[in-house]
Formats: sequence, structure tokens, C-alpha cells
Amino acid sequence: MAAADAESPPDAPVVECWACSVLVAVPEVGGAPAPMFRCGWCGAINDHTPRPASGGGAAAARRTPERGARGRARRLLRLLGPPLRWLVVAFVVVLIAAVSAVGLCVVLPRAFPNPVVYLLHAAFATLLLMATSLHFITACCHSPGRVHECVALPARAAAGHYPEGAFEGWAFCAHPSCNAPKPPGTHHCSTCGFCVVELDHHCVGRANMRAFLLFLACICLACAYALVICSYLIWSNWALVTAGLRAATWGSSDAGRAGAAGEVGGGWTAWVMRMSVTSTMVVAVSPWWLLATYYLLAVCGAALMCVGVLLVTQLRYMATGMTYIDYLKAQQQLQGTSSVSGDHQNGGGDGYGGGGTAGGADGGSMQQQPVLLRGPGLWVRLREVLGGGSSSGGGALSWLVPRWDPPEGVLLGAPADEKKAS
Repeated sequence: MAAADAESPPDAPVVECWACSVLVAVPEVGGAPAPMFRCGWCGAINDHTPRPASGGGAAAARRTPERGARGRARRLLRLLGPPLRWLVVAFVVVLIAAVSAVGLCVVLPRAFPNPVVYLLHAAFATLLLMATSLHFITACCHSPGRVHECVALPARAAAGHYPEGAFEGWAFCAHPSCNAPKPPGTHHCSTCGFCVVELDHHCVGRANMRAFLLFLACICLACAYALVICSYLIWSNWALVTAGLRAATWGSSDAGRAGAAGEVGGGWTAWVMRMSVTSTMVVAVSPWWLLATYYLLAVCGAALMCVGVLLVTQLRYMATGMTYIDYLKAQQQLQGTSSVSGDHQNGGGDGYGGGGTAGGADGGSMQQQPVLLRGPGLWVRLREVLGGGSSSGGGALSWLVPRWDPPEGVLLGAPADEKKAS
């Protein structure tokens, strides 16, 4: 990030840094005060929003209630959040179980009449169902990673002041429901009402990214497995499939001749008539278990396409060391927008700028440059998010084990080596 080259004029406004309470002279950009600037002592990002300094620096947090219909709606949503969350979780789990029951009770017995082979496939499908449900429950019900859970505030020096560079890149979230310091890489989620470390999207952050990523992977694996089984069953009973297709073709031809003779309307009406007759003939000729196979094939195919695109996009962001919110902010910078506060649905901004000094000296203006990060690589990021590092042991095999807590080092606490030593 580039710093402001020009010094502030003698009559430049002076503001108090929200983090260290040092006075910072606001630099000018294009003849006007910079909208956001960096404290030259602690490195915190400041703006012109007045904040009370009672209690000293970062300990002060202003709590102003949200007003208007939008604020009331958000407060009601947060009040009903836990019951609605469990209701949604229960609905999705029941939906996954219902779709899986079609495969376990209808498709698998027809595809594998041998009891031993059926039991092996049923056991594998049941494990996939359990892993998918557990990962989904963990992703929805575990905390996404609030600031106080993942990042500790910088410690004061012996004299009671913060050391130089203690808040480098930190910002202050000015959202009415939050009003708290936020470290770099943290964004505010207006739906949740608080800042989330490494927020990817609503309810997904550093603390539950592992469960969310494994949920997507399990969904893709389960859908791909179901597509293979359904395709095998259709290929094994191709005679029944072709009989249904021939009956559908005859029915569609009859409907087309009726439309040409003027017995039914043309255009859209004729197309709806042909589709209705075709579907009716397929249902009438095909056995019920083949219809269930068609249903499972269509549902799993659509789910694999949607979730697969989401999983590939998520892995691409991880390989570059970015979250979805970081990607959106980078795109805004590349398009020439000067928005520094590009948080999720509102909130304070992140970034770095040039320095200023205490006692009314110049601060650095926040001229963010379009930067796309080049991360350490997908495999390194996967080990960080999913666990399996050298300290935790288990390697990549530990990724397959569902767990409620995130990997070591994600939440505040003693490192794994210290825990083992104690």
C-alpha cells in the first residue's frame, strides 16, 4: 500500500487514534482530508468517526443501537437466530436422509442383489451420510471465529502504553452492533452482528471453515457415488429404459399430430401438451424402482453441479490465500473503486498505509492499491484449514475424521506442543 507523499498543512485536523490514543494529523489527498489513514505509532487504521477515549484506546468501545426498520429486523433476526438455525439444520439433515433413503432402500437392492455386496455398499453410503450430516451440523452450529476467540489484543508495555506497531493493520469496526477492534483479515457480518476472522461468507470463518469445506467435499463424493450406481442400474436394465423411451416417443408424436390438426393450441400450449404426455407415458411404462432411480439421478446430478462449482471456487480462493470477501475487495480495487471498508454488508476496513508520529504529526493516507495475493499453495492451505500438521499428527488421514473443534492453532490457547509437554 502506498503512503501519502505530501505532508499535512499546519492547520490539518488532528484526531486521536482509537487504539493507542496518540494524536495523529490527518493527511490530505487531492486537497481534501484522507478518509482513512494510518497511525504512525501503533499502525492502526483510523478514520474521522469520533469515538470516546474513556478507559484508554482499544479498551473503549461505543455501543449505539441500530435504528429504523432495518435495525429492528436485524435485532429480531438475531433474537430468533438460534431456534431458526436449529430448524434449518434439522430440515437439511432430514432432506439429506430422505434422498439417501431412496438410494439405500430402492436403488442399491436393485443394483446389487447379492446380500454381501449390498451390505458393503450400504455401509459405505451410510458412512457418507453420517459424515455429511455431522460436518453440516458443525459448520452451522459452531462459532465461525469471533475476534476474541481467535486473536488476542496486543499487550501493553510496562509503562502502560502500547509498543510501536502493536496494532499494525488493525481497524475499528464502526458497525453499531459491533464497535470493536478488528485485526487484519477480519470482516464484519451484519447478519451475525459481529466481526469474524477470515470471514468467507455468512456464518463461515476461520473456526468452522474445516467443517464447511469437508461438508462440500462429502456432498460431491456422495453425489458422484450415487450417479455411478444409478448409471450402472440403468445400463443393467436398458431394455426397460428403451421401452419407456419408445412409449414416450409415441405419445409425444400423437400429441404433436393433435396439435397440427388443430385439436390443441399451438406454440407453448403444444409444447406443454407434448411434455405432459411424454412424462405420463414414462411413468406408466417404467417400474416404480426405475422412476426412483431417475429421481435420484436428477437430484444428485443437479447437486453435484452446484456444490462442485462452489467447492472448486472455494479451493481456488484457498490456493491464493484469500477468502471470498477478500476476493470481492480485490476486484473492487482492480475496478478502480476507492472503497477501503469493503466488508460483508458493512463494517470497518482493512489495509495498510504510510506512517505518522505522535503529537500531531502527519499520518499516512490509505490509498489502497489493487493487489491480488499469491498464496503459499493449495496443499499448504489445506493442511492449515483441515489440520494434519506435524504437531497434530495423523497427516491427511485425520481430515476424514469428523470433529467439533477446529484444528490446533485456530482458536486461542496453548499450542499443541505445550499441551503435550504439560
